[in-house]
Amino acid sequence: MKRVTKQSNHNSDSQTNPDLRRSTDFPQNDFGDLLRHIQQTRQKIFSSINTDLIELYRYLGETISQKVESQVWGKGVVDELAKYIAKNDPDIKGFSDKNLWRMKKFFETYQGDEKLSALLRQLPWTQNTIIFSRCKTAAEREFYINSCIQERFSSRELERQITASQFERSTMGHQKLSAVLRELHPDISIGVLLCRDKDDEVVEYALSRNLSPTLIAKYQLQLPDKKLIQAKLHELCTNAKNLDDEE
Repeated sequence: MKRVTKQSNHNSDSQTNPDLRRSTDFPQNDFGDLLRHIQQTRQKIFSSINTDLIELYRYLGETISQKVESQVWGKGVVDELAKYIAKNDPDIKGFSDKNLWRMKKFFETYQGDEKLSALLRQLPWTQNTIIFSRCKTAAEREFYINSCIQERFSSRELERQITASQFERSTMGHQKLSAVLRELHPDISIGVLLCRDKDDEVVEYALSRNLSPTLIAKYQLQLPDKKLIQAKLHELCTNAKNLDDEE
């Protein structure tokens, strides 16, 4: 009597039943399209929420500004408002008295500036607070707002860009800096590093590494006082701010 061997139907089943396919057989292109759709939708949701949030902060800032300016509210009322919000809805965060004052400054900084007001809604609140609290002129604020939108700066990178005086570097350029140096000391060709520490302009020298120690020592003795260059730089920044205010 012949023995009948039962053959496995695993291979045929896997061909007819899509649930038994290997993971490598899944439609990866379809998955990628779906993932991109999820990501794009989430970004749209975030942008919509952020736009509404910035508009809320602007509204609160406008209300506080008008109430304080008309002396309907004293300064202590803002603190009471923060306490009222915290007491009546403890789940709402971000409305401390300090942040409410920031909203007031936010509104007052961009009041009447329709061009920048439209761009503000594209930035998170943290980046907005950094820009309006650290930048002195409308031109500087516009520069960093556009930089954040185009380069998608994190708050840390934005802080670094402002501290490194990227705006001054891009607008003043090497020619103006060189002119300042030539006016102070026409015989020396050097590099200047600019950065900002709070509200002060900071100047540092950069000498070529190719120079011999003897020449470096000679240059260091002949370099103009940093305070003189700092004063000239401050003068340029002040003039730029005055022109901006006049406009």
